[in-house]
Amino acid sequence: MKKLKRAFTIVELVIVIAVIAILAAVLIPTLTSLIEKANESSDTVLAKNMNTILSTTDYEEDKSDRMTDTLYLLNENGYSLENMNPTADGNVFVWDSAANRIVYLDKEGMVIYSENNAYTDVASMVANAKGYLWVTVGSMEDIQKWSALDLYFSSDIGGTDTTLELNDSSLDTSAFQFLGTVKYGADAKNVSVYGSVAEMVIDSPNATVTNYSRAGTVTINQIADHSYHENGSVDNLIVAGTVSDANVVIEERGIVQHIIVESSAANVTNKGYIKEIDAQSQTITNQGGYIETSNNKSQGDPNPAEGYVLSIDSYKELALFRDSVNNGTTYNGMTVRLTADIDISGWAWHSIGITDRNAVKNDHEVGSVFQGTFDGQGHTINGLSNTGFDVTDLDPGKNSTTPAEYSEVVYGFFGSIYGATIKNVKLSNVNIDLAYNTEQKLLGDSIGALVGFAYSDDDSVPVIIENCQVVSGKIQGYDAVGGIMGRFYNKSNAANTGYLRMTDCSNAAEIIAYRRASGVLGYMYYYGQLTNCTNSGNVTSMPYQNDPAKAVGTDNKTPNMSYYYAAGIACTSANKNLVLNNCKNTGVITAEKLIGGDESKPRTDVYVSDLANCSGKDYGAL
Repeated sequence: MKKLKRAFTIVELVIVIAVIAILAAVLIPTLTSLIEKANESSDTVLAKNMNTILSTTDYEEDKSDRMTDTLYLLNENGYSLENMNPTADGNVFVWDSAANRIVYLDKEGMVIYSENNAYTDVASMVANAKGYLWVTVGSMEDIQKWSALDLYFSSDIGGTDTTLELNDSSLDTSAFQFLGTVKYGADAKNVSVYGSVAEMVIDSPNATVTNYSRAGTVTINQIADHSYHENGSVDNLIVAGTVSDANVVIEERGIVQHIIVESSAANVTNKGYIKEIDAQSQTITNQGGYIETSNNKSQGDPNPAEGYVLSIDSYKELALFRDSVNNGTTYNGMTVRLTADIDISGWAWHSIGITDRNAVKNDHEVGSVFQGTFDGQGHTINGLSNTGFDVTDLDPGKNSTTPAEYSEVVYGFFGSIYGATIKNVKLSNVNIDLAYNTEQKLLGDSIGALVGFAYSDDDSVPVIIENCQVVSGKIQGYDAVGGIMGRFYNKSNAANTGYLRMTDCSNAAEIIAYRRASGVLGYMYYYGQLTNCTNSGNVTSMPYQNDPAKAVGTDNKTPNMSYYYAAGIACTSANKNLVLNNCKNTGVITAEKLIGGDESKPRTDVYVSDLANCSGKDYGAL
């Protein structure tokens, strides 16, 4: 008879379970601690590597103190925004803007790593740092935890009923929005606000507050005599009757749609732009600024005869102007001037005006679209490049010609403009590569060094481009790629060539597109005229077979070759009125010679000329 094996008794099982529990109680925390230390060690190496990259900009005179530019620089070298969230749970990286270095903190706010052991904890950082201490936050919980530091948004936070109470923290919503109310209290001393906020309330008797943001309403209840400085754009600025002995200054770049000064003790000065002073307001002193409607509530300087003009002489000023447009300020009726050459080669450039082209066509009052006058005064922007930023920061769109599964983005020094005038600008060493992003399913449609996409639906507000040159570089995109401008559209119910007026412009950059490419104007739909424009750069529309999303006809089979053209000056559509006056191309123009790349089917339509008409009609070498 087979002998049965003896089983565990209940007592023995209890003992085994107890032993396992004891071992788990001892080993699991030890294992967790080992994993955490390993993660912290890895994060420390990451911080050191990022600091090595940051150190390359230490000696630049025009160094940015914006977190956005730092992220672009790091991203260009393989460190994305996600890298600003350490692998060790709850820990954070902080960018010390003055030192231009990353500091690594644990979840309790103790410093794990700072270069040269500059800090020990959050308190020592706040006490000793000479600039911003930016930390990325993605929730109200993050904000509450790190409220002693300066807050950089990594997502939209809060709703319209959310109140964000801050002490001495600067705020940057970056490409996102805060839809609630930002309230600064009695402990605020020296803070700045960037990005986009719906409402801001200042109850800070000891503070100097500088606003660079696009804000709906700003209410100043209390402020130190060092004052409030408006450098952004505000719909409604209220200086309450509770304000005493304080200075409120609308700086040169400040734009205020409506202002009411209820306090007779406040000293309010305008150096920027005010659309209207409330009829019930106390008097405002105009000091070189522009007041459209004063209601007899201003004193000091008269308005300048040329209207409101914003002068830009550095990368920092240029970036602030860009961000103002991208947060919704159109500059309609205003002039922006360059007063110096500006080198932007150290940063990935985020276009001025990022709204998708279809959104601009549908409603140019919505989104981020430049509508003013930009005068470069003959100065040069050097080093325009998209290399380094995440293309998802742009405003993607889609239309009937966009390949399936993909979205498109516009790009240029200016991304999207409506009825704007741009003149006397030079661009050198341009490097744009926005053809296909297979990972993020995005492609560059409407790509130009100066302007990506331009639109006008009224010939009384045409798009005017004068005396602009692209002197060197390379521009690559998917469709509608041009040296000066990528794509121009206007309404179709009237034959008027005044919608687009491009004069005395030239391109010497190489142009490459999967589809339509031109030396000056990548693609135009309907009416416009180019005068005295030249191209010397080589222009290539790549072979049909190279296009990952090959265009086909209505049968979803036959190659649609109307998307594959190259031109020295411009591409346009069938029977559309683009007039070329004294324009000349000397660049080498290359395009697909076969239908669908089939060697047995040579193209009989025109695929290369100074002006390529995408119906197959050749306007000839002009």
